Order: sequence, then C-alpha cells, then structure tokens
Amino acid sequence: MEELRGSGKGDVKKKFPRGQEIQVEILSIDEKGRIRLSQKAMGEREDREDYKKFWRRERKAGIGNVGRPLQEL
Repeated sequence: MEELRGSGKGDVKKKFPRGQEIQVEILSIDEKGRIRLSQKAMGEREDREDYKKFWRRERKAGIGNVGRPLQEL
C-alpha cells in the first residue's frame, strides 16, 4: 500500500490484519502485475465528492452574495 490515510509508513500487515476490509484507490499496475494502492487518494476523492454535494445543496438553498467567493475555491 503506497499511501495510508492518517498514519505514517509502517508494516501494512500490522496495521491491517488479514480479512479486514478497507477502501483504496488503484494508482497503477506495473508490467509485473504489482498493484499500487492508496487509501489516502480514496479518502481525498470522498472529501471532494462531499464538498460538491454540499455546494449543490447550498445553491439550491440560495447562498446569496456572501457565499459566492467561496464557491470559486
């Protein structure tokens, strides 16, 4: 696992015991069939999706002029 969310590098086998399910994003697969996984990238994608959902709800509610500069971030 390439990138662990919320923790430093370490032994993946100790952090995630066999059978534990986690969500990860596939970063790449090399010519030898090795798979690079990232828990951090998966979490960042979820954060972006949550942010977009938030702004869709705010637009429907009419955020007005005060919230418009934030919309452009």
